[in-house]
Amino acid sequence: MFACQGTSPIATAFATLVHPTVKIASPDSVASCPSNCVDCSDGNTCTQCVPGFAVKNGVCQRIVCADMCLTCTDNTTCTRCALGYYLNATNGSCSVCPSHCTSCLDESTCTGCEAGYSVGVSGSCLLECPMNCMSCGGEHFTCSACSSGYQLISIHSTNLTICSVSGS
Repeated sequence: MFACQGTSPIATAFATLVHPTVKIASPDSVASCPSNCVDCSDGNTCTQCVPGFAVKNGVCQRIVCADMCLTCTDNTTCTRCALGYYLNATNGSCSVCPSHCTSCLDESTCTGCEAGYSVGVSGSCLLECPMNCMSCGGEHFTCSACSSGYQLISIHSTNLTICSVSGS
């Protein structure tokens, strides 16, 4: 409920018709509300604050968002996180995205990746196709066909297939 100043009976009637939830208050009651308070119950106890503040023990206190939280409803509940973090629905905090993700929906679903990585079928960021590779696939983007003048070489220790200059 927002408090408005108004002394005219016409202004009071109009405000009540147009905005039935608006409380018409005398200039004295508005002036006696604490700082950053939109509405107060007895002149000293705030019941609603201006944006960026929250009521705590009847007083409006500035909301300070947690680390990596861009917007929040109170000091512990985030509503929007910084790039590279996602909003944890369980506790309202910001958690770091998986490896190589620049943006994500949750702890396992990337929506953007660092340079040299692409979002794979599983939602994680994977290395892009190796150089000189015409086509690649699989979860690790291993090469399946090389550009002209190159041949497939399997790297056994990593289970990757890359392209190397033919005849080397």
